[in-house]
Amino acid sequence: MMARINAWWAHGPSQRGMAILLAAAAAALLMRWQVAARVFSYELGFIPFDLQDRLNQGMLVIQVGAARGHPLGRLYGAFVMADIPVSLVMAFVTVVFWRWLHLRAPNAVYGFLSAGGIMLLPVAVAGFEMAEHRAVFGLLQERGREGYADAVATVVAVHNVKMALAYLRDALTLIFAAATAVLALRRRSTRASPDQ
Repeated sequence: MMARINAWWAHGPSQRGMAILLAAAAAALLMRWQVAARVFSYELGFIPFDLQDRLNQGMLVIQVGAARGHPLGRLYGAFVMADIPVSLVMAFVTVVFWRWLHLRAPNAVYGFLSAGGIMLLPVAVAGFEMAEHRAVFGLLQERGREGYADAVATVVAVHNVKMALAYLRDALTLIFAAATAVLALRRRSTRASPDQ
């Protein structure tokens, strides 16, 4: 089994396979935003905490307070059950896409970054997503207790680290895609030009 996985990793998916994986990632994101987040926001009037771009302690306290009388724990739990597979799919597809791009147009920068562990970045984003879910559940258990302020600070800190890593992941994805396109075009033009 490991030999097959290693062989697949060495050659990467086909173009068709990569298209299927990207479609799966798009479907997962659509499910996150159009189904899970909509159900949550329909009930409470705001999107789940971890989907908010900017989240500070004041915003979090106001939102949790505004949810009084609503089954916030149950609604957030339902969101998390839909969100965990999305996070895992996104991490997997991003790593495979980066590898696929590199195999299409190998370059020294990508080799240097992957040797330095850049492939762990999408996995780290998913890990912080899980940590954020756990922190939100901890916050919900601390409502009205002495540790509430610390729980709020924990959620915001984990959220901000996750968002920073997610922005970095997305920026690198764009950079890798642009670099691959440029290198592929350069290689094609070199082949097309007559030898001098």
